[in-house]
Amino acid sequence: MSLHVARVTNADEAPSRWLAVVHGILGCGGNWRTFARTLVQRDPGLGVLLLDLRHHGRSGALDGACTMAACALDLEDTFTAQGVWPGAIAGHSFGGKVVLDWAHRSERPPQEVWVLDSPPGLRNHGSDPGELLIGGVLRAMERVPTPAAERSEVIDSLIHGGVPRGVAAWLSTNLRLEPGKGYGWRLDLEAIRALLVDYFQLDGWPMVDALAQQLHVHLVRGAQSDRWTEQELARVGSAGLAPNVHEHVVAEAGHWLHVDNPSGLLEAMRRSAFFAGLQDGPRMRLRPGSEGQ
Repeated sequence: MSLHVARVTNADEAPSRWLAVVHGILGCGGNWRTFARTLVQRDPGLGVLLLDLRHHGRSGALDGACTMAACALDLEDTFTAQGVWPGAIAGHSFGGKVVLDWAHRSERPPQEVWVLDSPPGLRNHGSDPGELLIGGVLRAMERVPTPAAERSEVIDSLIHGGVPRGVAAWLSTNLRLEPGKGYGWRLDLEAIRALLVDYFQLDGWPMVDALAQQLHVHLVRGAQSDRWTEQELARVGSAGLAPNVHEHVVAEAGHWLHVDNPSGLLEAMRRSAFFAGLQDGPRMRLRPGSEGQ
């Protein structure tokens, strides 16, 4: 099924090639708009597709299962409907496994797949800090009394539930005002939980290995990210020995690479053939929390 897509292009030049960007859980394509604008400013021939996954953003609820496979098939349907097939695709966090799954299934895979701070392997719910963070945020959202009279009431409730203030403010962008009632979540939290369960249960490493036989896979992590276990880091190092698998570490960045150090992420991308045309520019720095997950 076709997803909502926002196109980011240079006003003075039609794109000669396209990058698709897939956001993380509880986010939307708009989280990457500032970074996408910088990309097209520094490479006018590049266009960027910002997609909203099923049950996220303007795509809303779509028929079918709440699975990674369904998300991957949504991408295929969307590119067909848009008449645009990306030469590169990037997925952040939850979106990292989505893009791996799509590229592995597609009859028209891209030249490059960028997996942004998204450990490809199975996740151990008992000890994985990433799961504890995501699961804790979701539980806090589920406990918020809705509808709420004011947006600030939801933010305060999330903070009381242990969610950092900046994350709580970002989560509040998923609220909608229901006339005569108040603020409630535009997200189906049950569907989000089902997507997360399938995400944790999907092993993306076989996909990395298979894709590396035909295209370039870039595994990117923040130097200060809390999402990586020692086992996953060792697996990345091993995978990086393959000719078409590339490991990148973005300094001074945690999980939100494009927010913490966008210039560092841009520099990592410039090392690839697809992004070789990116021009130098002033160092980019975003306000923490300004773009979300």
